Amino acid sequence: MGYRITRISGSSNYFLGGVISYANEVKRDVLGVNEDDLRKYGAVSEQVARQMAEGARRVIKADLGVGITGIAGPTGGTPEKPVGLVYIALATPEETICQRNIFPGDREMVRWRSSQTALDMVRRWLIKHPQKIRCFIAILLSDEIKEKAVEIQSRLRKANADVKWVERENLHITLRFLGEIEEAKVEKVKKLMEEVAGRFSPQKLVFKGVGAFPDLRRPRVVWIGGEGDSLSKIAEELERGIREIGIPPEKPFSFHLTLGRVRSPRNLGQLTRLMGEVGDVHIGEMMAEKITLMRSILLPQGPQYSILYEVEFRRG
Repeated sequence: MGYRITRISGSSNYFLGGVISYANEVKRDVLGVNEDDLRKYGAVSEQVARQMAEGARRVIKADLGVGITGIAGPTGGTPEKPVGLVYIALATPEETICQRNIFPGDREMVRWRSSQTALDMVRRWLIKHPQKIRCFIAILLSDEIKEKAVEIQSRLRKANADVKWVERENLHITLRFLGEIEEAKVEKVKKLMEEVAGRFSPQKLVFKGVGAFPDLRRPRVVWIGGEGDSLSKIAEELERGIREIGIPPEKPFSFHLTLGRVRSPRNLGQLTRLMGEVGDVHIGEMMAEKITLMRSILLPQGPQYSILYEVEFRRG
């Protein structure tokens, strides 16, 4: 199943990984399958399939986990458990379901039918449980601004403070964080973006000064400030439309480019001192030609962003 999914480009956006627990020891030690159940019911059983799915979901920290255990043949079958017997379990946030199957055909056909049935179980569950998308509307930055922002980060890193610095590829200006919303609302947001962008020309953005929220005495978010021609007005119009779509309100837009988030008080004094040294620095300028709807997937190593939709500002 994992092989079939990962043949598709971009599958890393939704497929986190898998465990080939061929041996009972792997089922027990990695997926947490109960050893008594393995002895009592056997590896090819509903009880084990359910625990495999639940273990995969837990170990990989996924929303859904699939467990497949069966006898593909041509050997290994018995009258009670014939060749082609396959149990497929799907572990979800609410429940674990399991399906018993007898697949005809040779070994490769049984394996293919097993993966096909598992994928179909996932598909049917997703249809009944529409997924929400974590996303935000942003202005993406020029390479020049990103490079200068990274230079500021490098100077501030010398404080050795406990800060989670934003990766270069993730640097952006957030016009509106939307949170996790249904796909139907995503389509309405796209339409809203088209309407708003059509009323404004490209924006000149000026980046200058380094500061923190809530303030330099208690920094939690380190940022580069600045200003844009009509960026606040654009954010206001987006906000009005977003509320009409039914997305909860957010605090008013404030022009800032987040550099990092403070995680603990370690070396905060040194950090604020270095921030004071670059507090009035002029970073640079750029022209923003479009607004972008970004998807955010939270991973253990940090957020992964991808572009969902882009709309250019009005020309002429």
